[in-house]
Amino acid sequence: MLWGGISYQGLFPKQSPIFVDDWLELIRPKDTEKANEELGDLRYIIFQDDQDRQQRMRVALDAVEHVFHHWIEPKDCAAKLADVWPIENVWGILKEKLRVRQYNSLEHLKNDITSEWNQFSVSLCRRMIDKMTERLKLIIDEDDDDEIVKNNT
Repeated sequence: MLWGGISYQGLFPKQSPIFVDDWLELIRPKDTEKANEELGDLRYIIFQDDQDRQQRMRVALDAVEHVFHHWIEPKDCAAKLADVWPIENVWGILKEKLRVRQYNSLEHLKNDITSEWNQFSVSLCRRMIDKMTERLKLIIDEDDDDEIVKNNT
């Protein structure tokens, strides 16, 4: 499991996504300060619950409520919006790049993930975020088309 975010200032954490072992350390309720150090001022970070099974575990949900000031609940966004959120595109790009490689160890995989993470420029992150409006419009238009078809049948 990996955890990370995207902003107009680039990906965060800057050095690499957070791997499951580090994530477990960050989400412990007593480690709010550690999360602040790693992620920056948590008042300006919105945690998006994308309904991933790992994020739905009680321990993860409790940690999100304790560590983050703001979050988007799954009920606040339709599942089909996963294609709109830029971080989902980041994960997709990482998967595509890493899928064809062979790994001899977990450390080798982590190093490659970190290397690819660092290839994302601030300008690429900004372009991905700027396209959100376009992508949302496509979904809205698609929903309108579906509604027209329903009303005409």
